[in-house]
Order: sequence, then C-alpha cells, then structure tokens
Amino acid sequence: MPPKDAPYFATALAPSLAALMVLRVVAAIVAGTLSPAAFAIAGQRAEPGYAGRAIGTVAAGLTVSLAVGVPIGTWLSTRWGWHAAFVAVGMFTAVALAAVVVTVPRFGPVTKAGIGDRLRALRSPAILACAGTTTIGACAGLMPYTYIAPISDAVTGRPGLLTVFIATIGIAGAIGAAAGGSIADGWGPDRA
Repeated sequence: MPPKDAPYFATALAPSLAALMVLRVVAAIVAGTLSPAAFAIAGQRAEPGYAGRAIGTVAAGLTVSLAVGVPIGTWLSTRWGWHAAFVAVGMFTAVALAAVVVTVPRFGPVTKAGIGDRLRALRSPAILACAGTTTIGACAGLMPYTYIAPISDAVTGRPGLLTVFIATIGIAGAIGAAAGGSIADGWGPDRA
C-alpha cells in the first residue's frame, strides 16, 4: 500500500476516537508534504507563460475535492457509517496515485534540502510574508467549517442545506483559483 493511502485506510479501522485523531494528524502531514510537491510539479511542467494557470488548476482541484468530497463523504457516512468515507478516500487516493505514476514524467536527480535549509528560507522577508499570508488565509477559509453545520441549521432550519453550502464554497474556491492562475499569467505574479 502506498504511504499516501495508508492513513486513510488505517483511519477506517481506528478503534477509538483517540486513534482516529492521531491518524488524521498523520494524514494531514502526508497531505501537507504532497500538496506543495503538486504545486511545484505543475509550475515546472507548465508551458512557458502558463505556470500560474497550472498551479491554479491544482488549487482548483483541491477546492473541487471539498465541494464533491464532503457531500459524498456525508452520504457514505450516513448510509454505511463513518468508516466507509475513509475507505472511499483511500480508494480515490490510490486511483489518483496510479494516475500520477502513469502520467507525470520523472524528474532527474534533485538536490535534497535538509530541515535547516528549509527553515533558512523563512529568513527571507518575502517568503515569510507569503507564508504568513497563506497561513492567515487558510485559517480564515477553514475556520468556518467548525461552525458551518450549526449556523446552517439555525439560519435555514433545514439540515440538508449544509451540503449545498459546502458545495457552493468549493465551487467558488475553484473558480477563484482558476481565475487567480490566469490573472497571475496575464499580469505577472507581482501584480496579481
């Protein structure tokens, strides 16, 4: 089983809430290492002048996964229990990994950076500003998910609308990511 799939399948077998939380942290670490690689590959493999669109497409894919995945996960969990949602994520991840292995050309030798090298990058004011902005934006974008269900229920009185709200947020995010990539290509990353 590929390492990216392991946390999802293991989560489906979690015997307790504590084990579930630990495995979700492991899954987040795995995703946190693979997402930057996907952005880097998209930018490097894009035709000249299209790196922004390629990176925007990857970002759009992440937001579409939210819009599509949450309703499907909710349905699977309601129908067959929460374990089913994690089995499905593991299966989708395995299919996606197979597609990457088959379609993404291998890179030549790369210079491996140690943790010190990576942390040294944070000495750059520009990188620190981008990292800070990204962190604040991600927190702002994800915090509402903590409260979206009770707010949705209280405002509408209809629990079924939660899926519509989440799908709308995901679609809007995908449109924004795609537009942002095109704008970055057209105006340049500094102006965008």
